[in-house]
Order: sequence, then structure tokens, then C-alpha cells
Amino acid sequence: MDYYNGQEPEQIQLTETAAILEEEKQKRGSRVPGIFYGLLLLIAGGFFYYYLLKLNMLPTTFTVLIGVFLGLLVILFMLLGSNSRKIFRCILGGIFSVGIAGGLIFGGVLMARVNGAISRITTPDIVETIEMGVYVRTEDPAKTVADTADYRFGILEAADREQTDEVLAALKKEFGKEPETVIYDGPLLLLKSLLTGEISAAISNRSYLSLAESVDSLKDITARIRELAVYKMEKAIETKAPEETKVPKETVAPEETLPEEEESFVSDGNAFAIYISGIDDRRGMVARSLSDVNIVAVVNPKTRNILLLNTPRDYFVQTPVSGEQKDKLTHAGLYGVDVSRQTLEMLYNMKIDYVFRVDFYGFMDIVDALGGVDVYSAYDFTAGDCSFVKGTNHVNGYQALAFARNRHSFAEGDRQRGKNQMELIKAIMKKAMSTEILSRYNEVLTAVEGSFETTVPYELISSLIRSQVSGGGSWNIVSYSVNGSDGTASSFTFPEKNYVMIPDEETVQKAKQLIWDTWRKATVTVN
Repeated sequence: MDYYNGQEPEQIQLTETAAILEEEKQKRGSRVPGIFYGLLLLIAGGFFYYYLLKLNMLPTTFTVLIGVFLGLLVILFMLLGSNSRKIFRCILGGIFSVGIAGGLIFGGVLMARVNGAISRITTPDIVETIEMGVYVRTEDPAKTVADTADYRFGILEAADREQTDEVLAALKKEFGKEPETVIYDGPLLLLKSLLTGEISAAISNRSYLSLAESVDSLKDITARIRELAVYKMEKAIETKAPEETKVPKETVAPEETLPEEEESFVSDGNAFAIYISGIDDRRGMVARSLSDVNIVAVVNPKTRNILLLNTPRDYFVQTPVSGEQKDKLTHAGLYGVDVSRQTLEMLYNMKIDYVFRVDFYGFMDIVDALGGVDVYSAYDFTAGDCSFVKGTNHVNGYQALAFARNRHSFAEGDRQRGKNQMELIKAIMKKAMSTEILSRYNEVLTAVEGSFETTVPYELISSLIRSQVSGGGSWNIVSYSVNGSDGTASSFTFPEKNYVMIPDEETVQKAKQLIWDTWRKATVTVN
């Protein structure tokens, strides 16, 4: 019988089996670093990819390729750390996997913040806070609303009617009977009637008081009346459906007529219009205020054309609340941003899909967050302590605000101010579309929240960014401002004669033509 080192065959077999098992155990143990690296990258990559999908700002091809790359990265680092006995390779894999995982988590957090910020400023509805007050004369003996049960209340016929009816319902509940009312057309007539004693009390939007102070007969009105109660309400400005956007038939040039059965021009599904409203009110975005910036942006992503159409604030036009009377465009903002939008829709006989509202003071923060912008000025001029030269000027937020608000330095006054505002919007759009914004994302996100609000949906913004990423290229931005002649007239809001701009119908028709061109033509120019 043969022996091997004094061992029997059974012992030899057991020894070999134990050695094999030990070797397998060591191999499994040596793969632990690779498994750890893979799990680390899988978790970090999953977090990153989840927010990448949620952000939805990259073309599908790019998104899929990133997913494949992250998967390959997990496999690569699992292989890199698959043998712990190769110490240098494992250490290198550990350093890189931790670094890459940290970068992925940072990227995911960044995308989560971007997603959250855009979601907060792109709301389906813009909500306005409306403050309705019950007013009596200062010398009136009434101490509370309950003391006015037998008073005659002045109310407005159209403006704030829904909110006024809510106040009347509250008063009816308080009094146990219907309040006696007298109806007026305009807010200043209502307040004047209160001062003259024609009515004993008035139900009025608080925003009308500051406007009344600018009228000679109503100066110091806040000292001549008392507020017995205030009712706060919220009104949502709803988004319109973009797929039905139409450009009216009369906007087309005579040589470009449609068949007789066509009643209107319908966009190809790509184009849309945004009303850009600039308010000058320190109470914030929720307040109703005079609209000092009134620009319609008509955007056609397919042809990469953008028309910025400015309408001067003093344009004398009909509004949805003024009936047969006309009013200044800026006054429409006192009745809500949606009234301003509808006024422009009536003027240009078009549909405006979305609203973008910005306040002047937050506007400064946005420009500063962008690191300043380069804006073109048609003139050398000075506004306060800011000076501008003809040509390109690099401006910070404070200077940009001075540039956009000044009108006294120009012979054309508000006309030139509107043009300057459009130049500034161009400059901001150009900077926002540049790669520089990536290095300033934190400042920009902080600035935009609370500075503006828009009903442009998140999905539309993300689709535009996807298009820009995949197709790239520049946009053709054309600006135009309608004009008019100087005049004086009484208006729906102002019963006394004051300055107005009488619309020049030729420029209004030109504006309609440009709207049509932006909707349908490959290239848009202003002759």
C-alpha cells in the first residue's frame, strides 16, 4: 500500500478539499472592496439619475447614454476592486469611487434644487392677493362695520366685482339684511363720491388709494377717510391652453391671404405668446399695481424667432372692465394682471398664452446674480448717479434698474424707455443662455425665487432647454414698439383729464404683421 507523506488517500482528499474551500473563501473575501465600490456608485448614481429624469432637460438620447455610462461605471469599479490582494489597485479604486460618488450626489442635489426652484416659480396659476376695504369719512361716527348697517355703500360695476360681492355677502350676514348700494363706473369716481357725501361708505380695493393721491381733488385722501375693515382674498390667474393659439386674419399682409373658409391663423403648435408685466410695488408680487412694463414676447422655437412687442404704459385703449370708455394701459394692472393681458389681447386681436410678472426690486437681484449684463443704449444719457454711453454698457442690477426706468432723459420719453426695457430683456436672455450661468447657478436660483412668477409650465421650459441642448444655435430676437400721439383725456380710472398716448393705428397694424411673421415665417425682420 502506497503512502504520501505518511497520509492515507482519504486524508489527502480532505486536505485538498479544505484547501480549495479556503481558496474560494479568500477569493470571495477579495471581492468585497469591488462590491462596496459598486454599491456606493449604484446608490449615488441612482440618486443622480433620478433627479436627472425629474429635471427632464436633456434630450432622450443624452439621458439614455448617461444611464448606460453610470451602469458601466458601476461594473468597472466592481472589477477594479475585485481582488483585495492587489492593494494599489484597490486603494486607487476606493479613492476614485468615493470621489465620483460625491460628485454624483452633489450633481443630484443641484438638479433637485433647480427642479424645486423652477417648480415654485412656474405655477399653473398666478395668485393675486386682493385687499378690499370698507371706508367711511374721517369724521363719520361709525366705529365698526356693524355701525354702518343703514349706510349707502358705493361699489364698482365691473372692477373687482367678484370680490365686492364677497364683501357684500359678509355685510349681509353682519347686518341681517341686504346693504343698500350705489354703482359707479370708475374707482376715483367712487372715492370722490364718498368724500362729497353722496354715499356714506365705499367698498374699494386698497390699491386705488395710492392712485387717488395723484389727483388734485383727492389729495390726502388717506387722511380724509377711515378704513373700518379689510377683507383679504386670493384670485388665481389661470393658464390658457397653448394649442389653440391663434393669430387673427387681419394681421396678414394683403399678398399673403388664406382661403376664404379660414377665419384665423392657427400656430403650428410650436409658437406661443407671453405677457411680460413689470410692476413697481414694494409690497411684492402678490399686490395689484400699475403695470409699468407691458411687453408681449411671441416665441417660435421651431424657427428660433422671438418678437418682443412693447406697448407704452400710457396707451389709450379699451379694457375688459372699462366698457365703452377707454383707459391707460398701465391702469389695467390695478384691476389685476389678467386684465392687463386681456387688454393687450383686445388691442392686437390675439391670444396670449402665459404671464410672466417681475417686480423692479427683485429684478436688480436677478441681474446681479447673472454677474451683470451687456446692454445696448441708443443714446448717451444719465439717470440719477448712473451714466450710460451710446453702444454697449456692462451694467449691474442697480444700473440696469436705472436704465430700464428712466424716461426723462429722452425726447421720446416713455417710447424710448420701452425700447430700453426690451434691450435689457435681450441682454438678460443672452446671458441666461450662455454657459456662464453654470458657474453662477446658486446665485441665480436664489435671486429668481420671489423676484418673478410665471404661468409658463415647467414642461415647456424643460422642452425649450432640451431643444437648445440638442440643436444649439442662436435665436433671432426682434423688437418693436408701437407708437402714438400725445394727448389729454379723461379715462375710466381717471375722471379728470390727464396725459394719454393716442394709438397710431399704422404701428398697431405693423405689430400685428410682425406677430404673423413670427408665427409663420422662417426669418423675422423689422423694416
